[in-house]
Amino acid sequence: MTCPFSAACRLALTAWTLSLVVAPWMLLAQQTASETPTPTQPSSSSPPKNAVPRREPYRVSARHILFLHRGSFNAKREARTEAEALALAQRTLRKLRSGDLSFERACETLSEDDMSSKQAGYMGILARSDLSNDFKNVEDVLFALRMDEISSPVKTPLGVHLFRRIAIREWAGSHILIQYKGRENAPPNLQRTHEQAKALADKILAATRAPDADFDALARRHSDAPDAPLGGSLGVFGRYEILPTLEDAITKLKEDAVGGPIHSPLGFHIIRRTRIDRIHAAHILIRYRGVRYDEGVFRSRQEALAFIEKVLVQARKPGIEFAALARQFSEDAGAKPNGSVGLFGRGRMHATFEKTAYALKISEISDIVETDHGFHIIQRLPVD
Repeated sequence: MTCPFSAACRLALTAWTLSLVVAPWMLLAQQTASETPTPTQPSSSSPPKNAVPRREPYRVSARHILFLHRGSFNAKREARTEAEALALAQRTLRKLRSGDLSFERACETLSEDDMSSKQAGYMGILARSDLSNDFKNVEDVLFALRMDEISSPVKTPLGVHLFRRIAIREWAGSHILIQYKGRENAPPNLQRTHEQAKALADKILAATRAPDADFDALARRHSDAPDAPLGGSLGVFGRYEILPTLEDAITKLKEDAVGGPIHSPLGFHIIRRTRIDRIHAAHILIRYRGVRYDEGVFRSRQEALAFIEKVLVQARKPGIEFAALARQFSEDAGAKPNGSVGLFGRGRMHATFEKTAYALKISEISDIVETDHGFHIIQRLPVD
């Protein structure tokens, strides 16, 4: 599972007990040499003959129910056989599909994944290739499911699973933390009392509501959190990815609204909900001598321009798949095979690349853009 959002801030906050969801199969890549099992495909009714082909989402979110068996990873003293685990999963599936049992309730009462069962089986938000090869079948099943569809039983090194795809829920926000003596992670020499911290938090909250208030500047000046230099930004977060107290309070605010003070194990927080401003893009990069990372590149700038002009002509022909051209021609080793550079917000990319990508409509292809990496053709993609 990836956390493709405000990485530096999120890591700092994680160290301060803001818990991230880590699915156990994300950790298993380095712990098991098991063969990848054959996937069990989700059962669903056949689509109508004239149905429009379904576009695969860029990311998915899901819940799961896990049944352990002898030989599965972390099964400890489990006596159940794999066949018995499969039979249990099938019986549970029938109850789920008949409506006799809700998926969330089954996660809480039946799932043997100690981590996710406490969060109604929540697995997080996943993009293609986020999971290790041991769980490639899980990835295939999740990306084949339609919204709210439940899979047939799926075998992995962890056991037997039932998956349900759910809607992605994300928010963005920032905060100002005021610590006081005795709270978690407070410096040992901090003498500020609970009362003094509350009074200071109230004063800062009032300042955030002034007509000319600059929340980011107030965070940089007053916040005791490690994200203070970032204006208190928590980035974009999903379920269970930040301190529950903050998640609950921020998600109840309207965009651009300020609230608090909120009391948490860390101290008092003044909070703000912000607008999610991210896009998804893919590109084709053609490099030339003299750009960044030009190792092994011998063509001149003129030759690179002439070449990418021909690629652009191909990209704009009806029926031509941009991803196929990216796989064939792009020289960005860091992008995914289809040319995707993932989700990004403002200030994350080269200014010219960012400006061009933000100006595009979904599926629109840009003119040729030049940066210090070379020449680019950019296509804007759906976020999910």
